[in-house]
Amino acid sequence: KIAQKMPDFLLRRIIPNTKILEITLNRPAVLNSLNLEMCNEIIDILKRLNNSETNKNYINAFIVKGSGGKAFCAGGDVKSVWIDVKGLPADVVGSGCPGFLHSDFFRKEYTMNYLLQSSLRPQISLWDGIVMGGGVGVSVFGEFRVATEKTLFAMPETAIGLFPDVASAAWLPHLPSGYGLYIGLTGCRLKSADLMHTKIATHYVSSDRLNELEATLAETVIPNDPIDARKRIKGVLDHVQNGLKPDTANSLIIPQAELISFFLTVVALVKHIPWKISSHCCKRKPVNHTQWQQKNGLIRLFRLFQSYRL
Repeated sequence: KIAQKMPDFLLRRIIPNTKILEITLNRPAVLNSLNLEMCNEIIDILKRLNNSETNKNYINAFIVKGSGGKAFCAGGDVKSVWIDVKGLPADVVGSGCPGFLHSDFFRKEYTMNYLLQSSLRPQISLWDGIVMGGGVGVSVFGEFRVATEKTLFAMPETAIGLFPDVASAAWLPHLPSGYGLYIGLTGCRLKSADLMHTKIATHYVSSDRLNELEATLAETVIPNDPIDARKRIKGVLDHVQNGLKPDTANSLIIPQAELISFFLTVVALVKHIPWKISSHCCKRKPVNHTQWQQKNGLIRLFRLFQSYRL
């Protein structure tokens, strides 16, 4: 059964009489960063949960949380990946060949992201602390995302020139008021008020009430039907939140709403105005003039707005 195997890096237990599986990311010394073994274990859990033959009337929802009190998950274990890459020949690095940690880790991480996004079982993510990079990927696709006053959310990989990772292109464009583009370009760090304002988080509960939330869920029998299960869980979360709102004092998005709106307007202009490229800009014309112009303009705009990142 799912609950019997309990590796050190991933703790699992079934909350009695509820049909809820609780998954705890358990690497507090490294802020619960994901490694290959954790991704493999989560994939195995999700395949069982989504298979009617192995999960018939068994688990109808699952909670994901972090241990240690500082982080939900600070991302992937890139240190291990870097150590693996350093000792490999140049023709192997980036080839995607299986059997190497840097290839296997990202392949498994993205598989895990896909299974989380396509899971029929409701996921409740408790964002009590740092949520970054891979930590976003292991939780943001869940239907219920609970922030606390300790939540710090970001996609920091954009600051080193990488695209927003872990399938973020699937959810960033759906944020209201174009905030997804701003977050994707700047990699800004968001607090709980920002997460509620942008609807990245679905609920807000103070950190000292998370035990109460879990206790209330423990008293709730989750129905087999996924739609009914979602309604039941939402009712519990709404009840525990009870109208509580996060403090906006440390918000990034709310005080700078006008600035961000201006930023998005300029982006729209950069994308649609056909800028003229003179011959001294480049000796050889690019294959696609328009795309080259747009990319150059966005890069310059990105560098300008880097100064507004926290």
